Amino acid sequence: MAAAHCLDFYPILFAGGTGSRLHPITDDLIKALLPVGNKPALFYSLYMLERSAMVVTVPSQLAAISNYVYEQYPSDKLVQNRRTSAPSMTIHIQTVTEGIGTADALREMANSIFSDFVVLSADFIVEWDLIGLLEQHRTRDASLTVVLYEDISSKQTKDAPKDNYSSALEDVALMSPVHHRIFMLESSADVENQISISSHILKYNPRLFLKRNLRDCHLYVFSHWVLELLRRNVAISSIKAELVPFLVRRQYHLSKRCRSWQKLVGKYKWNHEKDSLDIPLVAEYRWEKAIHWTSFPDIVRCYAMILPRKVFARRMHTLEWYRQVNDACLKGWIASCSMGEESKGGEDKASSNKRKNNQRLIVGQELSCGEQSELKDCVIGDHCHMGQRVKLNGCIVMDHVIIGDDCHLQNCIISSNCHILEGCKLKHCTTAASVTIPADTRAKDESFGKLQDSDFLFHP
Repeated sequence: MAAAHCLDFYPILFAGGTGSRLHPITDDLIKALLPVGNKPALFYSLYMLERSAMVVTVPSQLAAISNYVYEQYPSDKLVQNRRTSAPSMTIHIQTVTEGIGTADALREMANSIFSDFVVLSADFIVEWDLIGLLEQHRTRDASLTVVLYEDISSKQTKDAPKDNYSSALEDVALMSPVHHRIFMLESSADVENQISISSHILKYNPRLFLKRNLRDCHLYVFSHWVLELLRRNVAISSIKAELVPFLVRRQYHLSKRCRSWQKLVGKYKWNHEKDSLDIPLVAEYRWEKAIHWTSFPDIVRCYAMILPRKVFARRMHTLEWYRQVNDACLKGWIASCSMGEESKGGEDKASSNKRKNNQRLIVGQELSCGEQSELKDCVIGDHCHMGQRVKLNGCIVMDHVIIGDDCHLQNCIISSNCHILEGCKLKHCTTAASVTIPADTRAKDESFGKLQDSDFLFHP
C-alpha cells in the first residue's frame, strides 16, 4: 500500500473486539493479539497498511494495544527491514466508548477523519496489496467499495460436521457481471426463496447475477461524505448490518435526489420529522460547509471486489477459523509469517535432532523437546517445554507451555502458561490460559476454561 498516500485514503483499523466466540482462549488475551503463526493478529493488518493508520480500541484494551503498537511491533525484524528502505509509519491510537457498534465508533471519531477512508478489522488475516482496491474505488468515483471472498470451505463434505454459525455468516450478493456494481448484500439467513428486484435496478442493469457462498471481509472503502450521513442518523449503529445495506439498497433513490436537488436549493426546508437519512443532508453539507457542488458525489455508487481464489483471506470468528488461519501460515500461504531460520533460531540442538522431517512447523524461541517426541503441523510459541515421547499433530501452543511425558495432542489449542501433566490424551480440545490438566486425562472436544466446574481441572 505504498502508493496509498498519494490516493489520500485514511486507514482505520478496529482492534477492540472481545472475541467472545473464541472462548476460552480470549479469556486472558484480547482477540487482536491472538498469535497467528507466532505473530499477533494485529501485526498482519499493520504490516499490510505500510503507512499512517488509526487503531481504534476500547479503554479496557488500550494498555495492551499500546504496548504492542509502540513497543513490540517496531522491534519485529520484518518491520525493521522494511523501515530501512521506507519511511516509518505513523500509528495513532484512539479509544471509543465500550460496547458501541462500529458505525457508532466512526461517528465518535468523525472529527479526526479528513478524507476518504478505509475501514478494516484486526481479526481479518490476508496478504494482499490494497492499491488495486483503492485505485478502482477512486476511478469509479464510488461511494462504497466492499471486499468479499468466496469461501470454498463452506461446501462441506458428507463427513464434516455442519457449522450453523459459519453458515449464518455467509452472504448473498446481487451484482452486475461487468463492473461488479452491487445491488444487494444480505446474510444468507435473511434471504428467502424469492428475491424482489427493484424496477430501477432492472432498468439500468438488465443483466445481473446472484453470487452465493460469499463472506464479508469487513474491509470497506468509504467516501468522506458518509460521515455526514452518520451524523444525521444516530440510529445506524453497525457498519456491516446497517450502514452498508442501506447504501447498497438505496443507490438509485439517493442518486435521483442528488441530481434533482440542485434545482430545489433555497426552496427546501429541513423537516425534522422526516427520515434523517433522506438526501436533503446533501444541500446542508454543501452550503453550510461551503463545499462546491462538484465535491459531493452526483451519483451514489456501490461496488464489490471479490478476492481471487489464490488469495487466502479469513476472519477469526470461530475457533475453527482460527485454526485455519494458523494452518495457512504453516502451508506458506501468508509470506509475512516468520518461518524458516528466524522462527527456529531459539531452538536448541537436541530439539532440532528430535524433530524428524517436520517441514510444516513454526517454532518460537527456546523450545526444549525430549527424546522420541514428534511435532507435526504445529505452531509452537516461545519458552515451551515438551517431555519425552510427546506427540503433537495440528496443534497451536502458545507461550510458556509445559507438556509432560507421553502426552498425545491432536488439533488442540493450548493457551499460554498451561501445564499438561504426563499421559494426557486430548483431541480437538481448547484451554484457557494458566490452566493445569492432571495426568492421564482423556478428553475430546472439550473446552477447559478457568471457571469450568470439573473434577479434573484445577489451577497451579
